[in-house]
Amino acid sequence: MAAQQTTIQRPTQRSERTESQRSIRPPASWRRFATRPRAAYTGITMAGPWSSLRPYALKLLRHEHKVIRRMLKELDHSKTAGQRATRLARCEAEIVAYSRNVHEVFYPAFRGAAKKERQRKLYHELREHHREVELLLLDLQRCDPGSMKAAGCAKALRTACNTLFRVESKHLFHHARRVLGRTNLKALGRQMQDHRRAFARNPNMAPMRSAKAAFT
Repeated sequence: MAAQQTTIQRPTQRSERTESQRSIRPPASWRRFATRPRAAYTGITMAGPWSSLRPYALKLLRHEHKVIRRMLKELDHSKTAGQRATRLARCEAEIVAYSRNVHEVFYPAFRGAAKKERQRKLYHELREHHREVELLLLDLQRCDPGSMKAAGCAKALRTACNTLFRVESKHLFHHARRVLGRTNLKALGRQMQDHRRAFARNPNMAPMRSAKAAFT
């Protein structure tokens, strides 16, 4: 009697997985990351510390300083009108997102916790610096991108932003650590993260509720 031929079952291809293998879910950290908007409609992204699961307010502000400084440097060094117009649009989106974030979340919390006269004076000084930046940005938008006036406005805007960031880094961060504390700064970081995410989805959103009441 002829011996029966035995067939060797080869492993199936990768696409032919069993039902149990297909039902395996990715780690929780992957699922949380996948829910974050990585490509925002306005050009505003949740990159760097903005995508952190434990955001810290001062780290978010330092990251914004670095990003806006780099964008303004590129804008200042633009050679053509088209290049300047494209870079101005990116700078405008980032500066507006940053300005609304600090005006609606961080500054009110700092003002509510400020107890000394110099801290309240610093709050109003920073608001005036922001007003200067906003006026220069409006002037730059009205200029012809290829004109020398636009180049001069871009340089002035870069100088004004560097002054604002220097005051925030040198004075505001020091006083914020003292009057708010690490726990409140972590809570503020989460509020700032939510604010930026909402602004990225809807740039025309109404001002959010002030964070001042939560820390007074």
